[in-house]
Amino acid sequence: MPFAYIIPRISTSTATSGVALEHYLPVEVRATLTITKRIPSPSSAASTIEVVQIHVGLRSDWAHRAAIVQSGFDGGGICRRGYVSVEDDAAISTKSNLSFGLSRCVYDSSRQWPRAYHSTVDVAIRDVALSPSNHHHLSIHRHLPPRPLSYEYLFLRPDMPTFPTELTDEIIAWIPAAYKLVIERYSTLLSCSLVCSAWLPASRYQLFQELWIGTAERYDLLVSRVLRSENMRSYLLFVRKVYFYTARDTFKGKSFVLEFAGHLPNVTLMTFYDGTVEGLSSHPSCVVAISRFSTVRTLSITDGKFPSFGDLRRTLSFLPSLTSLQLYDPSWPDPSTGPSPRLSHGASTVRRPALLGLNLSLGTDPPNRRRAQQFIAWLSETATSSSLLFLNMSCVGTFGPSFKCFGRGIEDLYISVHEDDADIELLLSGLTSLEVLHMNFQYALQHDTWVQFERLVHSLPRPTQLLSLDIDVNCLGPPELSKLAGLEALDEALQPELFHKLRAVKLQVAYHGDSTDPEEGPAELREPMLTVMKNKLPTLYDRNIIEVSAYTFQPAPVLDVEPPTDPNAALS
Repeated sequence: MPFAYIIPRISTSTATSGVALEHYLPVEVRATLTITKRIPSPSSAASTIEVVQIHVGLRSDWAHRAAIVQSGFDGGGICRRGYVSVEDDAAISTKSNLSFGLSRCVYDSSRQWPRAYHSTVDVAIRDVALSPSNHHHLSIHRHLPPRPLSYEYLFLRPDMPTFPTELTDEIIAWIPAAYKLVIERYSTLLSCSLVCSAWLPASRYQLFQELWIGTAERYDLLVSRVLRSENMRSYLLFVRKVYFYTARDTFKGKSFVLEFAGHLPNVTLMTFYDGTVEGLSSHPSCVVAISRFSTVRTLSITDGKFPSFGDLRRTLSFLPSLTSLQLYDPSWPDPSTGPSPRLSHGASTVRRPALLGLNLSLGTDPPNRRRAQQFIAWLSETATSSSLLFLNMSCVGTFGPSFKCFGRGIEDLYISVHEDDADIELLLSGLTSLEVLHMNFQYALQHDTWVQFERLVHSLPRPTQLLSLDIDVNCLGPPELSKLAGLEALDEALQPELFHKLRAVKLQVAYHGDSTDPEEGPAELREPMLTVMKNKLPTLYDRNIIEVSAYTFQPAPVLDVEPPTDPNAALS
């Protein structure tokens, strides 16, 4: 709507004071008052500069009257920006005031860093009528120590062209893909949301797609300012993913499940890092409340400590749409002193998960072996035993013989291979539907590695179904091609008669050096490896299905001088 905006141009009676008008937009009226005062320093020839800035904005498109205050950093001086919002064709009362804290940043040119002091400024918005037939009148009253102010009005007509919202919405939608770091993504989206009202819906939609909760304060703000706000609660409908990565004790006395049950109807993924799983199961009533997260399909828990195995079992059973589970180093009381691994499932009425994908990693020490076997024994009696399609696991021997029941439907398998790991052969022999196999050899590459590989792939009951094969191996020391001795066994093991559907074989070699090794990257390894492939893998090379890559691990150099432990030492 082509309103004629009136922006006050403010000046003071002193020669050292000036005015700065910010860039204006068609949908926003903004005024800036800048007062600069030089104060002689009695102790030195240096001078102190006091910068006071007041930002007042009027946004005609917001639907509610509210005071929004955002901290910022402008021109070297700390300031706070306040916005007053009203409805279209409505008027602000002559008594409507916006009060906010104003930072006065004092600079000492001899030290080159600021000392901040705080005072309070009342800004009154008077005689504002949002009507197409009237001008917008905006005046500012500064209630600090009195100084004579004179007001002039500058008429600005917003006739500049604007981008169509369909275009800006599409650009904003690409921000999450362009910025992988969460802090960069959030900062960019917040900046977009403050440009103008036309950008606000798309910016908020992207901001609320993912919730990253990294501190207890951030969680409390999410509860107080979003969950318990009638105006903001509706934005929880946009949430698709929730990530918790706070300290272990963040959720003491709190429960994410109880507070947000029913308010995140579209969330599909929840991730809990570093012990934050307490927010998932910190109260007995969480078992019932978690069933209200009916759209969650993926659950990831890292370093989660459960009160009991039954607590973990009920958590997984009461998520009705759960299809993908990632458990990394979970823990609960040692089963040797707790319930038997063979639970009486027949007497239980709790629903079981029907997982399509499972990532599972536990330690190899005796307590973790017992936990792993207890978990697999329970999971093998659920619908997962017939529904599982993808499996990613650490040491197979950790999980016991119950894994045999998962072999009927698995199509994609990622396993870690250790020396003399006979349990892997037992697992592979039952995979009648396997199409993708990824093997990560955890020990240093040696001649017997390829012999073991040949034995493993020949244990597959239906090798003709295999479509893709990934092999990761490790070498110690500098990259020497002599360490690939015996590689011809790979070519012999994957004969076309047995693996005629095989379309891709990816071999990745990781070289682990030390600080004294010369740095050699993949570029120096490429040509020699191509020669090795031609000589030792002639069949795979002729079929044009082999791909070899290499990279080096170079440890960080040891510092001669200990770095300072004080994070502020660099500022002194």
